Amino acid sequence: MGRIHLFEFEDQAWVPSFLRNYGTDFLQFLSNKTKMYQPAISLIEKALKESGHYQIIDLGSGGGVGLLWLNEELKKHNPQLKSY
Repeated sequence: MGRIHLFEFEDQAWVPSFLRNYGTDFLQFLSNKTKMYQPAISLIEKALKESGHYQIIDLGSGGGVGLLWLNEELKKHNPQLKSY
C-alpha cells in the first residue's frame, strides 16, 4: 500500500499568521465548549491513582489547547497534580 502524504494547512509557511492563530484559537474554543476531553478524565484519573504519580508531561498536543481545560478538571479531584 502506498503512503499518502497529508499536511495541515496552518503548518505551511505561506499561510498568514493571523489565520494560523485563528485556527488554533477556534480549536481551543471548540474543545472547551464541547468538553470533548470529558471521557478521558476517568481514564487519566485511574492511571494517576494506579501509578502513584501525580504529574503529567505534555509532549505532543501542539499548542496544548485541550490540556488547559483537562488540567483544570483533573485538579478538581487531584489538587496535587502537576502539569508540564
